[in-house]
Amino acid sequence: MLPCFFDRLRILGSEIVLGTLIALLSVGVAYGSYQGSMADSDQNKNEIEGMKSLNDGNTVFLTANQTLTQDYAYYDNWYTNLDTNPDLSAYYIELMSSELAALAQKDTLDQSEWAAYEEGIFAEAYVYFDRSEAFFKLAGAWDEKGDQL
Repeated sequence: MLPCFFDRLRILGSEIVLGTLIALLSVGVAYGSYQGSMADSDQNKNEIEGMKSLNDGNTVFLTANQTLTQDYAYYDNWYTNLDTNPDLSAYYIELMSSELAALAQKDTLDQSEWAAYEEGIFAEAYVYFDRSEAFFKLAGAWDEKGDQL
C-alpha cells in the first residue's frame, strides 16, 4: 500500500525540523526589520537635515529681506533729498550698503544691475533652500527604499 500524503508530512512534525524552520523564519524577519529600520533611519536623518537647512534658509531670507527693505528706504530718502538737501542726502548714501550706493551714484539705471543686486542679497538663502531640497529628495528616496523592503 502506498504511503498516505499525511504520512509523508509527518517529518515536518519533528521538533528539530520545526525548531529549524522557526529559527530560519525568525532570522529572515529580523533581517527584514533591520533593513527597514536602517532605511527609515536614513530617511529621518535626511529629513532632519532638510528641515535644518530650510529653517536656516528662512532665517537668512528674512534677514536679507529686511536688509533690502532698509536699503531701499535709505535709497528713497537719498533720492528725495538729492536736489533739496545735499547734507541729508549724503547722510542716507552713507547708510546704504556699498552695492546699492554704487548703483545709486551711477549715471544710468541698468535693470540687470539692480536685479543682480537683489539676487546677491538673497544668494545665501537660495543656497540653503537648494540644500534643503536635495536633503528632502534623498529622504524621499530612502522612504521609497524602505517601502520596498
